[in-house]
Amino acid sequence: PFGSDSNNGTSMNTPWATATKVDNSTFQAGDQILFANGGEWHGQLIAPSDGTVANPITFGNYTDPNHSDTAKPIFWGSDVVPNTAFASAGTNTYSFNISNVAALSGNAYWIFANHVPLLAATSSSNMSAGSFYVNGNTVYIGSSTNPSTNGVTYTAVDRGAGTNANSSLIDSNAHSNLIFQNLVGKETAEVPSGGALASGLPDAYVWRIQGGSNIQLINDEAYYGGKHHFGAIDTTGFVATGLIAQGAIDGVAGNTLPYGNATAFVAYSDANQHGDTSQWINCTVSNYSGAQPAFLTHNDGSDSIASILIQNMTSLGSPIALEPGTGVSITVKGGLVTNNEFDNYGANVVIDGLKMTGEIG
Repeated sequence: PFGSDSNNGTSMNTPWATATKVDNSTFQAGDQILFANGGEWHGQLIAPSDGTVANPITFGNYTDPNHSDTAKPIFWGSDVVPNTAFASAGTNTYSFNISNVAALSGNAYWIFANHVPLLAATSSSNMSAGSFYVNGNTVYIGSSTNPSTNGVTYTAVDRGAGTNANSSLIDSNAHSNLIFQNLVGKETAEVPSGGALASGLPDAYVWRIQGGSNIQLINDEAYYGGKHHFGAIDTTGFVATGLIAQGAIDGVAGNTLPYGNATAFVAYSDANQHGDTSQWINCTVSNYSGAQPAFLTHNDGSDSIASILIQNMTSLGSPIALEPGTGVSITVKGGLVTNNEFDNYGANVVIDGLKMTGEIG
């Protein structure tokens, strides 16, 4: 964030500034694209090139000696809505016009208050406190206090809409031989039509690894994704180590998300794939909706997924669900599930050392 895209980007003294510059560049096997600790970027990170097995391309972090910070780099799917943008729209209802907030680039898919998601209301005339509704260019907020003066920071998700890479905040973009290490993604969700969940399901991954091979995620984090926080989709040789996922998006009373829509970790392959593998090691899910799984696997081809390893996964309050279909080998080694269930519909599953504690709901 202290750089310039006109720099050559090859040293700590001449860094680039934006993720867009990375997305639109070409890299060679063995290259490292490093983001400054403490830096924050409001935009998508989309891998543009392939590495090789021997020399993967790494997206990671570094400490800038001129701006020392130890916090991991953050990628936001949202931008701040200035408090001055709000106007009264009725009793305990306030609104702002998307086109008047330049940072949003004409989009607003979900609203957060102090980085906690508001609930999706079913209409602008049915606004409970802590809810939002999008109608064209107008966003409505249900609040007992005036957003212009209540000291709350409102953010609107304006990135991560569409399909495939466009629906993700951080995406491998069908490239292979990549490493993503010590990076954080936050706040990406989309209501498909207006603000009502009844018209569709929230979309937008935080991390979407799709269509490639030999990709590693190491000590990465995801917070408040509209769909899956980390997805290994139609990819093989995927290895995730030390991932953290927190905060599932939910709906309003009587309009909550279906089971499995906002899974923290998901492994899925379709019938066009053959023999996909993934490993999930020392991954943790917390502060997550009890109705949304910490881990889910499913597929629509009998041999699309070959094997999955889930080792020492910790789920604090969310279920783990295995729905792999026939012929898929799954090994669960160690791990902890608290106050929820372990659902197994697989025929070739080995569970060794999993600990379960507490009560279900």
